[in-house]
Amino acid sequence: MPNQFFTSQVIRTVTSSTSFLCSSIMAFMITNSKNALGSPYKRIIFGLTISDILQSLGFILSPLAAPKDTPENFWARGNVSTCEATGFILTAGGTALPMYTFLLTFYFYMRVRKKMSPKDFSYKIERYCHVFIITWNLICSCIALFMDYYNPSRTGSFCTMKEYPLYCNSKPEEVGECQRGANGQKASFVLMGIPALISMLGMITTLIVLNVYVFEHERTYSMNKERREIGCCQMIMLQLRHLFCVCLPHRRTQGARNGQENLPPENPQAQQDIRNADLLQRSYARASLVQSSLYVIAFCFTYTFLIFDFLYVLISNKPNPEWTFIALSLTLPIGGLLNILVYTRPKVLKVKEKHPNFPKFVCLFLVIVSGGEAPDESAIQAALRSIMGDPDYGRRVLSTSDAREEEAQGQDDEELFSWDDDLGVISNIFNLYGSNSKDGSGFSYEVERESISDRLDSKLSLAESTTSKV
Repeated sequence: MPNQFFTSQVIRTVTSSTSFLCSSIMAFMITNSKNALGSPYKRIIFGLTISDILQSLGFILSPLAAPKDTPENFWARGNVSTCEATGFILTAGGTALPMYTFLLTFYFYMRVRKKMSPKDFSYKIERYCHVFIITWNLICSCIALFMDYYNPSRTGSFCTMKEYPLYCNSKPEEVGECQRGANGQKASFVLMGIPALISMLGMITTLIVLNVYVFEHERTYSMNKERREIGCCQMIMLQLRHLFCVCLPHRRTQGARNGQENLPPENPQAQQDIRNADLLQRSYARASLVQSSLYVIAFCFTYTFLIFDFLYVLISNKPNPEWTFIALSLTLPIGGLLNILVYTRPKVLKVKEKHPNFPKFVCLFLVIVSGGEAPDESAIQAALRSIMGDPDYGRRVLSTSDAREEEAQGQDDEELFSWDDDLGVISNIFNLYGSNSKDGSGFSYEVERESISDRLDSKLSLAESTTSKV
């Protein structure tokens, strides 16, 4: 076996094993978290995680499952049946991954741009998407199985949709007629490549639209803020104009058109609450944009060389260049590692905010051992003691930290992305202060405002601390 093929198989085994471990940890964290699979965000992430587990398992087993007579593969210990089973697993996971990534970015778009609640998204969109993804993958995998498309690729590195013997389509005079999977390469592009391309285009388009919306919202907010901060001379001229002009009946102001109704001037706390609510919405929109962008970047990093390989072989009808073996081995199987880094990022930033002297890899470890949640002080001390074997180590390290007290305990991973409770807080605030009369909305300002303001302040501080790290 040439050195580059052997090296690529070793690299791919290491990277796919790492990805398998990281995705398994993610699945464990999600299923054992407080809300488990009770929200669309976590269900989509769980589907993404299971897909990566299947794909990573297919990468690990492929060199061993290839038939023993596969040329240039001394790792081969299997037969046609083991190769077909491994190819089935690899196809099911590899086809579902881009679909779930696209669904995740579309979820962020619907939550931020369309203000769709998690319940509406679940009933109107999510369940149908899960059914489609699972059904499509089962159909594609079964078609490839029944058509004998699963065969070892070059040097037996993958059990995937290939013709057998290899290159029997392009070089029949050298290798002979195809015995299995004569159209395997084209079937692979249709069943796996096209859905991956559509998903990639869809997630990039969705991300661009989301970017435009968030930045346009920020620009509008900045313009309105400048209007509110007009100078003294401009204010005097405005008052004189109102004094000598015959004004029309009172209408909603520019602030009202932006979601802020006219408020009683004697209630400054109401105005502050609504400004905080608007800031909270903007912070969540930015956080969702950053999180969805990171998932898309992780996907593009892992799938770019695979799509290039598909297109190169399909267009040129030649074997893919040898350098792509190492490139694919480094990038394609590493999705699980990238996903767990993106998934735990908000909690890692939260721990880092509390304990600036902790390295980020320590914060990541603390979040993982805490089941995906930001650990409290006792959990951090216990974890540090177990690592260092020193009963007083955790207490000494924490005593040197300048972090402030925990602002919100036991909050869900969707704090910054699905806003189940937070949008309710914002809606209550606008309902509470939305009427021009003090009692027109049916709420009592003093009774309702305090509880809403307290909840808003804690969530606002969390959003600001997280988005400030981006």
